[in-house]
Amino acid sequence: MPADRHLTRHVAVFSTAHALGIIAPLLTTPYLARILGPEGWAPVLLAQGIAALGALLLEFGFDLSGTRDLAMTSDQEARARLIGDIHAARLLLIPVAAIIILAIARLVPLIGAHPTLVLWTFAAAVTRGCSPVWIFQGAGIPEGAVLIDAAGKLGGALAVFALVQESSDGWRVLALQSAGAAIPLILLGWRAHRRFAPAPLTIVGARRALARGWTVFSFRGASAVYMQMNILIVGALGSPTAVTMFGGAERVIRAGINLFTPITQALFPRVARAVPSGAEASRRVLIEVTWMLGGIGLAITLITVLAAGPIIHLLLGPGYEAAIPLLRGLSLLPTLIAIGTVLGIHWAIPHGHERFFLRSVLIAGAISLTCAGLLIPRVGAWGMVIGATAAELWVAGTLLHRFRHHGGGR
Repeated sequence: MPADRHLTRHVAVFSTAHALGIIAPLLTTPYLARILGPEGWAPVLLAQGIAALGALLLEFGFDLSGTRDLAMTSDQEARARLIGDIHAARLLLIPVAAIIILAIARLVPLIGAHPTLVLWTFAAAVTRGCSPVWIFQGAGIPEGAVLIDAAGKLGGALAVFALVQESSDGWRVLALQSAGAAIPLILLGWRAHRRFAPAPLTIVGARRALARGWTVFSFRGASAVYMQMNILIVGALGSPTAVTMFGGAERVIRAGINLFTPITQALFPRVARAVPSGAEASRRVLIEVTWMLGGIGLAITLITVLAAGPIIHLLLGPGYEAAIPLLRGLSLLPTLIAIGTVLGIHWAIPHGHERFFLRSVLIAGAISLTCAGLLIPRVGAWGMVIGATAAELWVAGTLLHRFRHHGGGR
């Protein structure tokens, strides 16, 4: 199959699967906002944020670094060893994730007061963070895997309508999300084991995998300070109302930003293969990514600015009017994150600017935390809006300066 047709097929498959993943929370958001109410929804939003943080740790960047390494080798023995190493690394990371989740629950009373919710938060983190979809992506056969994974998420979301009926049912949201991720995890894990026969799990192999994935995880972990952790910071420093209003607005804007993921997943293996081919091949791929992500980011920004009111009324319903200006305040994020993704993931990392990228992201995290710490006690959720926007502006600006200074990719 020609390369362009192969890429188009992969983008189409990833986009379809990711659309299902985006539809799931968009379907349940209006329902949960109304059934749970602002007070009951706040701990669920916090739990989902903590689960995302735990999943980030368990992924450890393997969805990119593992995909890249698998795509760059065709030796079956080497592939089996790589897969076994990553499985071993995740087994080591699971107890670490448990400790972190319990520690956060103790620090944030709004979720710590719900032990059952904390338990299912851990389950959601494990089932999401240990997904084997990356194996099929790296092997160049992602279609069935990503669709099965997306179908599981959609099934868990649809079950919410049947099983979440009152404000005390918030824990069931995380339980159903865990079940929706566990079924693809088991099925795809079995398929991967039969097809690739992973090497035995060893401590040495786990250390190898952690070393290979460390760079990508460093970027992901640092960026989590001003992305996944936003809702947790609001929960620690603000009121339950601030959590709900900011969480609702952020849920909407993140649904749009999540559109970047299938493009990144489909193109990243191609970027990894293009770099050894020379600057011209890398530049062509970078242009493709820029048009795709940049166009989507700008479109989401404009739609959010123009239609924030109708979007909030449609998705969250009455009682969430305070989320409308917050959504407009977050409207720059899609465009800024598109720039940061193109120049960070698809240019800085492949072209040897990892340390600069990491420094930029670490400083952005400090900016976000400083703004949040100073402003949330004074202006509520707006402090996090300002912090998140300032952080993304810093990352996009510094990467753009670096890119121009180095001649656009040399």
